[in-house]
Amino acid sequence: MEKIDELFELLDSDVKRNINKQAFNDIENVFLDIYSHYDSEKPELVSWVCNASPGHGKTQGLISFLKWVTTQESKTPILLAIREKNLVYEILNRVNKFKPNSIISVDSDNKDIVEKDLFKFQIVLIQHSRLENMALGYGNFYDYKKYKGKNRILIIDEKPNFAHSTTFEIGTKNNVLEWFDDLSEGLDGYSSLTTQWIKSFITMLLAEQLYKNESDVTTKLLEEEEVKSDRGTTLLNIIKEMKKMQIIKVNLNH
Repeated sequence: MEKIDELFELLDSDVKRNINKQAFNDIENVFLDIYSHYDSEKPELVSWVCNASPGHGKTQGLISFLKWVTTQESKTPILLAIREKNLVYEILNRVNKFKPNSIISVDSDNKDIVEKDLFKFQIVLIQHSRLENMALGYGNFYDYKKYKGKNRILIIDEKPNFAHSTTFEIGTKNNVLEWFDDLSEGLDGYSSLTTQWIKSFITMLLAEQLYKNESDVTTKLLEEEEVKSDRGTTLLNIIKEMKKMQIIKVNLNH
């Protein structure tokens, strides 16, 4: 049985009848990509964004994936940050019912009791507020990070408050600027930090154009002052290099 079929079989029967199978497959393929990347010999630090629209089954897909990882021999550990408290309880109950003692939830009421035992659980559930505190250096992140000597995969349900909405997907798999990643691949002299900076700049330019331009025609995104700025100059230089790369690729293909 294919992995995607295994995941589908782990859905509740009523969900199976109503879920859009193609949307479910697309969502689960993101989770499976994360899983495969983590299980590779030397995984690089990389992030994915599952940018499916609301109502397409991300929560059901997530619960199915969590059930599935508890059945795998590798016992891939996960730290899951959820915004809504009710959803924390729903995930906790459904996964625990499927695989008892595989998952634990940490909240303000039980934190002092359960933190010392987190290493015993493959999946740890927290809310966004705890994730934000740990990002600011409060609490012992190591207790949440490790499971049997392995680093946990961090899955965040919904955009966290400390991530800006226009740059949350920058530099990720399945991001909204995949075309830039494709065209900039192979460029010399530009670090990943520079390309991420430029992608943030592109996103800002597009947002600004949508705000300022009252017509449906766009003639120029870069204002004169931006053309002369460091980031404007860098962006234009990168585009020139991209054009050269495309010409070389075409010549090589012929």
